[in-house]
Amino acid sequence: MSASDFTLPRHPGVPDETNGSSVTTPKSCNPSSRFDARIKHGSQTLSMDIQLCGYHLDHIESYGGRERVRVLHCLDYYANFCGPNYVWRNEAIATGSIQHFAQDFFQLSLATPALLETVLAICQADLDLRHQSCRTPSMRVLQHLTTALGLLQQRILSADLTDDKSIAATIVGLITIDTIFEDWPSYHVHLKYLRALLVLRGGAESLGWQGWFAYAYSWAELRWAAQLAHKAMADTTESFPGDQFEDDVRPLHADYFLPREELPMGFQELVDLGLLHGSIVGLLEKTAGWVSCTVSDYNGLSPGGLNIRGLALARDFASIIHSCPESQLEVLLCIAMVAYIISLIEGPGGHSRGLEDLTANLQLFDLRTFDMPFRLWAASAVAAANPTVPSPLPHRWTLIDQVMTLGVSVETWPEAVTVFNKFFFCQHDEKQWENCWNAALARNASYTS
Repeated sequence: MSASDFTLPRHPGVPDETNGSSVTTPKSCNPSSRFDARIKHGSQTLSMDIQLCGYHLDHIESYGGRERVRVLHCLDYYANFCGPNYVWRNEAIATGSIQHFAQDFFQLSLATPALLETVLAICQADLDLRHQSCRTPSMRVLQHLTTALGLLQQRILSADLTDDKSIAATIVGLITIDTIFEDWPSYHVHLKYLRALLVLRGGAESLGWQGWFAYAYSWAELRWAAQLAHKAMADTTESFPGDQFEDDVRPLHADYFLPREELPMGFQELVDLGLLHGSIVGLLEKTAGWVSCTVSDYNGLSPGGLNIRGLALARDFASIIHSCPESQLEVLLCIAMVAYIISLIEGPGGHSRGLEDLTANLQLFDLRTFDMPFRLWAASAVAAANPTVPSPLPHRWTLIDQVMTLGVSVETWPEAVTVFNKFFFCQHDEKQWENCWNAALARNASYTS
């Protein structure tokens, strides 16, 4: 890697050495595109200016030679891919500027050794998985992780837990690593610690940081609920890492207020037929209120605040699968609702994590037992949830392929929209749903020809 290959977002206000002026990140560009580093080659080793464009990298000085080059590569990957795609995302920020948050988060991660080592572990793991599908952490990942845990313990003992956001950010990072390697016992331990930290701070939204902590915590709860739901759907006697971890703390976002609204006609018909449990009906009514707020900015709630409430709803739908006896129809409805909510929050380029566990066994559903409108909507909600990088949703075509094989009574896109509108369907997602509809028709034609 050469010096020209390493580009980190430039810290605002740092003099530009080409003309001596101060560089300020334009509002329209991602701050990661404005970073710069000065790397100097010695006769035998690679040395680096300890201050890179306003960011102090004292901890990086502990790395030498090839290891420093690798660490710098991870930082470059963090600034230009992992950060924009996984951390400073627009939908995760409730208030303020996304550019300001990106600069703030990047600066904190470089200035805090425990958080920096966690970031390096995540980036190295992501880079490793680009070349192999093995879910076993490499030695380099383990080294970063071990160092991060040791540094975190020291910081916990010396810091004020009520006023140190780097600790909570590091815990979120450790949860991310647990997710990557599907280490659910560690995931649960870290989630419980994050819950306790939030209780100490006064609640999920009390950590502030433009709403990012509440969003990250909501995702963590959703992923745990989805994993427990996956275990319940698998219907197996095999041991499961979560069996020995019964939750003793109620998720902190469970009581978020949402107005209840009248159900769309398709769901109301299922209710009238006695096919839905009361708890599911209550969540559907809250979701109807949430969708109305999301579309109309009801009561002046910020988009970020609505996103957090949406993730809480998705978590509750996933939890029903784990905690209550349900029919196949109710399970599929809950999966489709999680897919729909995540898609509405993050759009087609969002993350599939939180859905991966729920969609692992879609082939077990016998769609012949469901009415055509419901099975078409549910299958389309899953297919449309996440078609793009960085995390394409596995098994997204499983249900819609079955629907097309069984046959549908609608032949055109406008007719399909009429069916979707009987359930939950928003106009700003219409193009993505239409693309999935056309792709499903094409796939079915190729299978039958």
